Amino acid sequence: MENYEDLSEVRVVVRGSRAGRRLLEKLAVEADRQKRPLFLPKIATIARIVDELFTPPSGLLPAAPELTQKLAWMEALCRLPQEKKSKLFQTPEGVGRSGQPELLLAQRLLTLRNELGGEGVSFAEVARVMSEKMPETPETEPERWELLEDVFGEVRKILVKAGWMDPAERRAVLAEKGTPQQVQVVLAGVVE
Repeated sequence: MENYEDLSEVRVVVRGSRAGRRLLEKLAVEADRQKRPLFLPKIATIARIVDELFTPPSGLLPAAPELTQKLAWMEALCRLPQEKKSKLFQTPEGVGRSGQPELLLAQRLLTLRNELGGEGVSFAEVARVMSEKMPETPETEPERWELLEDVFGEVRKILVKAGWMDPAERRAVLAEKGTPQQVQVVLAGVVE
């Protein structure tokens, strides 16, 4: 930091938002210790910074907000025939036919999709790995993951029809087909 006062054009990529807050705290303490002004860098996780690092190709849809994604998952689950639904989840005790287990499952599946998508892994790939490398897995498990891939295909259609795109898929397209911008990027590891 001794060589830099203006870090406003620097992008710092951290593992998680807590690490980002910790880095900001450390920078502020160091600037105060040195009694000098500091123009902070833009600190973000890889999921958030990709948009700043690449100019999207024309026609690329924006990333769907979390609520939109959750509603798309819920809609896709509601469209699923009952015999397929029963392969994905059991209706919890106390939830009658008027209950909406799709709402609870939509949030869980969105979280799971975000974790897998962040690693560039699909539900179908999980099913394939289970079948090939985990022979002790009950045969219903790979089937469930294949069904999740089908449901995600429906989610994708719902999002596109509404003018949105799955964020993980959008990041992959940006990285592959976007135009890199000329910015200074620092990858930081911060002990949390």
